[in-house]
Amino acid sequence: MSSVNKVPTHIISGFLGSGKTTVISHLLKHKPQHENWAVLVNEFGKVGIDGSLIKSTSSQDNQIFVKEVPGGCMCCAAGVPVNVALVEILRKIKPDRLLIEPSGLGHLDEIVDILQSETFRHHIGLGYTITLVDARNIADSRYTSHSNFKQQLALADIIVASHADLYDNKQIEKLNRWLALQHEINPKLVTSISNGKLPVSLLTKQSFDENDGNIDLAHTSELEWQNLVNANQAELEQSIADNEVISYHNKGDGYFSYGWHLGQQYLFSLNKLQVFVQEFSQYRVKALVLTDKGIVSVNQTKIDVLPEQENVNESCFEMICWQEVAELEKYVKDCLC
Repeated sequence: MSSVNKVPTHIISGFLGSGKTTVISHLLKHKPQHENWAVLVNEFGKVGIDGSLIKSTSSQDNQIFVKEVPGGCMCCAAGVPVNVALVEILRKIKPDRLLIEPSGLGHLDEIVDILQSETFRHHIGLGYTITLVDARNIADSRYTSHSNFKQQLALADIIVASHADLYDNKQIEKLNRWLALQHEINPKLVTSISNGKLPVSLLTKQSFDENDGNIDLAHTSELEWQNLVNANQAELEQSIADNEVISYHNKGDGYFSYGWHLGQQYLFSLNKLQVFVQEFSQYRVKALVLTDKGIVSVNQTKIDVLPEQENVNESCFEMICWQEVAELEKYVKDCLC
């Protein structure tokens, strides 16, 4: 395996609904044109919507590579999923910059440990950890009492109040007062953004040690890592090709995820989809679906019709809920034409 220089790497963390995917999409749109960037996305659910949404916003740029690790925290199972994904990115893509989007329910400290492990510390230059937080959630104990929420803020170098266009300065003041009372939280900067517009300059200001950055990665044979990367994807693509509806269910840390892959013969009604999203607005809903009005992305309650794209030949749908929801698949299928 060839040696590589340290890759500037940035963790964009935040609890469910904090706007991580929107921020990363914005950063990708404004990256230097000559640079090759990679994104490693982890999701609590098993469908992998965030990666598809990011790809859909940057599909015209061949200098962007997106890798997904769906199905729970990327650091679980001794870090095997993230190790495989990182090896693929570093060996095959050799990016100028790497963005990591952990699950909103991920264990951030364990992800940092992996990035600073003997396997990767000579190849990854870990910059500031950026944590997004919706200031309105400070009043909700489901967030403030959750260990992952508190850990994301405690490990943050920069805390960003996201969705600032949706609330007033009083909410940001409440966030600042709450942060001041949390002794374990000590960021270098607290700022706010609207519409996911995080300045790229925050990334370029990151500092990391570039000395001795030419050491070979841990030895993994080409066949071993390629088999791990391709096995699950091949099985999924075959199932979709067989016109199946693939359902997933996951639970952990007090949350439940439901997801579906639907073949291209399943067409959603945009009008029905809009009603569904509003009815379930209390939950985290994300989707990239084929509708009677074209390809549509769903992020929370925001629905956008996208330009026609050759690489979208299925529908992906996922929800994360506070409690189990009976007959949810029926409600999703009711949105079909």
